[in-house]
Amino acid sequence: MRFVMASLCTLAIVAQAAERTEMEGATIRGDQEQPQVLFLLPWQPPPSPDISVPPPRTDLDDVLKPLERQRFREELYFRKNLELGELKED
Repeated sequence: MRFVMASLCTLAIVAQAAERTEMEGATIRGDQEQPQVLFLLPWQPPPSPDISVPPPRTDLDDVLKPLERQRFREELYFRKNLELGELKED
C-alpha cells in the first residue's frame, strides 16, 4: 500500500513539473495589484464613405396616408349598403 501511495505522489509531482513553462525574454515590471488596462485611441477618425440617400417618392403621397378607424368603417358601410364598389360579402 505504501508503494502505491509513493508512486502516486511521485506521478503527481512529475505531472506538476511538466505543466510548468518558462518564457525567455519576458520581464514583468510594476506591481501585481495594479490593474492592467490598455486604452487604444485612434489618432484620426476613420474614413467613412458618403452615403447617398435617394429623395422620397412623392407619387405615393395619396396612396400611403393614415386611416381613421371611424372614417374607414363608414366607407365600408356605404360601399356595402349602397353597392358603390366591388365589395360583396356572401
